[in-house]
Amino acid sequence: MGRRFFSDEFRQRAVRLARQPGCSIGSVAAELGVTPASIRNWLRAQDVASSATATAHAALTAQIRQLQAENQRLSMEYEILKKATEFFSKPQP
Repeated sequence: MGRRFFSDEFRQRAVRLARQPGCSIGSVAAELGVTPASIRNWLRAQDVASSATATAHAALTAQIRQLQAENQRLSMEYEILKKATEFFSKPQP
């Protein structure tokens, strides 16, 4: 028997079923006609993907905070330069 391929939808459904309280990996595997090892692999893959997503989200959040702080600093500098330009452009008595 050759290697079987399963769609992403099927894998996601199997993972959802396996994560439900009271459901065992073995019972879900028997219900869906796959091996328990397949479901464990799919669970592990989803955990890794979730972890990578969380790490990327944290990095983006940190970058956003940094850019907001820089934006605030640049806005203050702009206002100072604008006021200085107005002051020095006035005719001196």
